Amino acid sequence: MSGNGRREQRNCTECASLLESPLAFSEEQQFVRDATAEHARELPGYPAQTHALAELIDLAESNNPETRVAWERARAQAASFGVAQSELYPMLAVAALSRTGREELFFGNRFNAQFVQIFEATLDLSYTVVDFGARRGRINAARAQLLATNFAFNDTPDQMFSDQDSALLSRRRRIRSLTTSLTQEN
Repeated sequence: MSGNGRREQRNCTECASLLESPLAFSEEQQFVRDATAEHARELPGYPAQTHALAELIDLAESNNPETRVAWERARAQAASFGVAQSELYPMLAVAALSRTGREELFFGNRFNAQFVQIFEATLDLSYTVVDFGARRGRINAARAQLLATNFAFNDTPDQMFSDQDSALLSRRRRIRSLTTSLTQEN
């Protein structure tokens, strides 16, 4: 394995120690951090097993509420794109009705009850042949919305990493300033 491949391998103890470091997090970030640390402890072979970087990223993204919400938005937008494309196909509507009626018939010297069952079925087929580009416009708009949602989904992990980097940098600055002030006092 090359030196670059070794960098991609991470030990779970290293990940857990990173997750347990005292960074300043918001309440939501703290919850995510704790949940990820708890999930890392549940991994088979913890702490001795090593994982590839791609596995760790997949683990983090699958347990992060922000990426989960972004993924659900992307799935919902893909479904609405499918609905928009369905306008290109004919629409078939089928309805079936059933009714039971009771009638009293006078026959001879008495009334006789008669039950009548009535079935009705309707079939409606409709297809828009010419709509002057309205369907295509709605489909293109849905496709653009889907692309925008996918870009937002892809940007979510980048934003998370950027937020974590800025939190780490601010922590390092605070440590550096505290160290400097402590050395100046001595």
